[in-house]
Amino acid sequence: MRRSGSDYRITSSPACLRWTCYSACLLLLGVCSAVCGSSSGTVQGRVTLDGSPLALGMVLFHPTDDPVDMNAAGTIAADGQYKLRAPGGSDAIPTGTYHVTIHAGDGDESYPRPAPIPTRYQRVATSGLSADVALGKNKIDFSLQSNSL
Repeated sequence: MRRSGSDYRITSSPACLRWTCYSACLLLLGVCSAVCGSSSGTVQGRVTLDGSPLALGMVLFHPTDDPVDMNAAGTIAADGQYKLRAPGGSDAIPTGTYHVTIHAGDGDESYPRPAPIPTRYQRVATSGLSADVALGKNKIDFSLQSNSL
């Protein structure tokens, strides 16, 4: 025996309604995120010392409202290029103004060696470096001087 399409009724259980509402909320959140965008950008650039690429090191971005905190970091490659990553590993860096510190070397602290860049660049209070991160892609280069005070 066949039933016609009019014999079927749509019933809604509470669990079905919850899942439908949950799915609709997730869809709405995804659409809003895509349309509204986020207030973040990506940052990459190059670090030079006396005009030559600074080979190996770290670039650290510190929020201006909490300079002790570190909001993003990027490893400097042998060619002086870096790309920032947020602490969770994301490329998305919140927009705003940052204090910047730069540390040279490969991070191996097993034996002492002199820093190839002036220590002033390694401290928020003395680096004199800042950066503005805008929405979208940001290319921010840093030109350091070894004879800098």
